[in-house]
Amino acid sequence: MSAPARAARLTGSVDLAAFVNRNRRLPRLGDVPASWSYRGWLLPDVIQLLGLVPAIADRWGYHLRTLEADKLLDEPIPQIAFGPPDTKVFTMLRDWSRLVGRDCGGWGERGALTPRNP
Repeated sequence: MSAPARAARLTGSVDLAAFVNRNRRLPRLGDVPASWSYRGWLLPDVIQLLGLVPAIADRWGYHLRTLEADKLLDEPIPQIAFGPPDTKVFTMLRDWSRLVGRDCGGWGERGALTPRNP
């Protein structure tokens, strides 16, 4: 078995490049195997979207131009502008971490995954 075939079997992913070469198109809904089983199946859409929306830094475009040039570009890496933090998120994270801490990360009763003394 080839190394890519072993990797696909281990990760559960299917070779997107092989699909595109065989079918001359990207996977669509209804294809077998399902489009989301291909590693990177949504990346072409993400790259296209980032090129169209000026409010979002086109970091994938920068990455692809860098690969094409085979050297670091003279232009700066596009920066991501983050907004102010939402305090509700921190509250939710604290609540979720309490849930995990209460049952040691398991789905069962409290302490179901606690190691037993020999």
